[in-house]
This record gives sequence, C-alpha cells and structure tokens, in this order.
Amino acid sequence: MGKKKLKFLNFDPPAPDANGYEDWMQENAMILIWLWNNMEPEIAANVMFHNTAKGVGDDLKDTYSQDKNMNRVYDLYDKMFDIGQSGKPLHDYYYSTFKGLAEELNVFQPLTNIDKLKAQRYEFLVSKFLAGLDPDLQKIKGHILAGDTVPSLTDAFSRLQRVAYPMQH
Repeated sequence: MGKKKLKFLNFDPPAPDANGYEDWMQENAMILIWLWNNMEPEIAANVMFHNTAKGVGDDLKDTYSQDKNMNRVYDLYDKMFDIGQSGKPLHDYYYSTFKGLAEELNVFQPLTNIDKLKAQRYEFLVSKFLAGLDPDLQKIKGHILAGDTVPSLTDAFSRLQRVAYPMQH
C-alpha cells in the first residue's frame, strides 16, 4: 500500500494488446522481485513459477491462509464457552481473556455479507454440537472439521453416527 502497488496483488494484468500493458508488466516484475526477496527461500522456491504478483499472492493465500481453519475456530468457540470470570477482577477477565479470543475470532470469521454470516452461523452450530460430544467421540472432531468446507449439522451427525454405531455384519 505504501508504494501504491496493491492493485498488482488484487487484479489480473491487462490484456497483452491493451494500452499500458508493457508498463504494467515492468512494474509487476519489480513487485515479483520484492516479494521473492522478502520470503524465506524455501517458500520463494515454491512460488517462483508465477509470472504475476497476483499469482504469487493467490498461491500464498491458498497455502498459508487461516481463513478456512475451522479447527482453530472450533477451539476459539470452545474456549469462549469454557472461560469465566472465576474470581478475577472484571477488567482482567475482559481484557486478558475474553477480548483477545473475540478479536481472534473476528480475524477468522470477519463480518461481511449475509451469505457469509449464514455460513458462519452454521459453522458455529456444528462447532457447538461437536464441543458437546463425549470424550470417546472427540477425536473424530478434527476429521470432520479438516476439509475446506464445514459439513452441515445433519452431515456431521450422520458421520458421527456411522462411527459411533457402525453397522454390524
């Protein structure tokens, strides 16, 4: 942002026959060098094949983004249900415990549009359902939350049902 180059990470390049394409590609090459020079060598080696800064950014986001880390979201929900003031001064309870968890949850589940909010509500319900499982089923929770999408509450129940009560032959 400081160099006013964020558009190179957010937008595709102009068409090769468009005005300004060569200037865009020249600036893009400079930004690629900035990016690669500011990464750990083993990470840079995995994104060197991209010919646009946007390609590098998208690849890194797909690889390292915590956006879909439902296991962490689950842990945050779980901690939020378990914490209490427990005799601490109200100020300490709020600032040293609750507020930090709430801020981290906002990172993983930022408030956006209504569809995103609906999806987050469903994720919350699945997380809360899983948090109430008996200890013998808790180990399955990680498998249910490991995918790119969180299953519906019905699907989560169905998966647990199959594990908890497998069909006898």
